[in-house]
Amino acid sequence: MKIFLFVLLLMTSIWAKPIFTNEEQVDTSDYISSLKDLLVATQKTRGMTYTYLKGDDSVVFQVMDYHEEMKQALLKLEVSELGGDKALKNREQRLSETLIRLNKKSMKMKPEEMFTEYTIAIENILVLANLAQMQSSKHLNELGKLSVENLLKTALPLTEKIGQLRAYGSGALVVLNSGKELDPMELHKIKVLLKEIEQHLRDFETGATAVSSHYSPELDSELKRILNKNRDDLDVLTTLTKNIFIEKKPHTIRPVQYFALATTTIDDLLLVFELQNRAIKASSKGWF
Repeated sequence: MKIFLFVLLLMTSIWAKPIFTNEEQVDTSDYISSLKDLLVATQKTRGMTYTYLKGDDSVVFQVMDYHEEMKQALLKLEVSELGGDKALKNREQRLSETLIRLNKKSMKMKPEEMFTEYTIAIENILVLANLAQMQSSKHLNELGKLSVENLLKTALPLTEKIGQLRAYGSGALVVLNSGKELDPMELHKIKVLLKEIEQHLRDFETGATAVSSHYSPELDSELKRILNKNRDDLDVLTTLTKNIFIEKKPHTIRPVQYFALATTTIDDLLLVFELQNRAIKASSKGWF
């Protein structure tokens, strides 16, 4: 009877946990995390450079700091295991060359031209992330597939919309605080981004909830807390944005303060990214 119970417990443990560790899934998680770091650093560089080009010379050293963050993110990407894939490596190389070249000339470009070129580079980072997911999808378990899809299809695009709002909002504040009129086209872009952010947030919340069905109770509880914080953060950012640019209420906000608020919003959103990566790695550990 004791032997039977021991065998039953052993079989239950094996069913709850894979026999072999899924190294490919761990590599995919690490690789996409590296791409996320590069994406975030590039977004910050674009936004702060835009603020500089709109006339705020005080942020020049922050731009340089973000260039260094991009450099470190590129180095991290270069040594990642999944990056050994030839197709990914070729795209990485082209992306790296583009970003290095862009960093050298960006502070002498026209604001919109610079913004467009960095945005194209960011789109290429997202393409690289989706290619990584396609290349490794056969190695992912159910949690891995749902998590990676949610990260790529909703979380990272949401950070990009917030990042664009951060850039345009900070740049617009430079203009307004100098006593000039805001370009109607810039105001239109801000209004469009506010609508897009709300839609992306709903999609992200739906995807995150679907993933959470595979979480432990502790991770699920943490996810709910983070999602509530995300919505609160975005409510503060979007309300402030509407008050300044749409309602035209009096304010004392400086561009760097607006930029910092949007950056905190993105950082808090990416806590979900880290949570999902922890779940992915935990589900990848086997007996051997």
